[in-house]
Amino acid sequence: NEGTRFAKGDVLVLLADSMTIKHSDWLEKLVGQAVCRNIGAVGGLILKDDRRILSAGLTLVPEKRAIDSHENFPIDRSGNYGRLLVPVNVAALRSSFLVVKRSLFERHGGLTNHCNSIARESISVYGCYIMDTGMS
Repeated sequence: NEGTRFAKGDVLVLLADSMTIKHSDWLEKLVGQAVCRNIGAVGGLILKDDRRILSAGLTLVPEKRAIDSHENFPIDRSGNYGRLLVPVNVAALRSSFLVVKRSLFERHGGLTNHCNSIARESISVYGCYIMDTGMS
């Protein structure tokens, strides 16, 4: 939240310092999605060092903690029903790789602890608060 006060654009990119970007057009693609009217926030596919998937978004299950979609899938697989081949809607995203409109981020109080009760200790979740309160 602190760093976002110094950012100047209409779109915020939150990226953990441990992330390594693999594709030069990543920013254009993610910002292009993030500025769409009915999208709250977008994130990238996060890989582990062994080229297996860490997260392709989060699934929120009642009475359980957030679950990383496609965790441990090899990167060369298409995923369940081909979901790794195309952009898809997810319930929430890891805050370590997040692109969101500044206006939406500020309207909803930035990164709050609202959803962290459903997150595992190592994950900061973003997205379910926007779903609860609306994108407009």
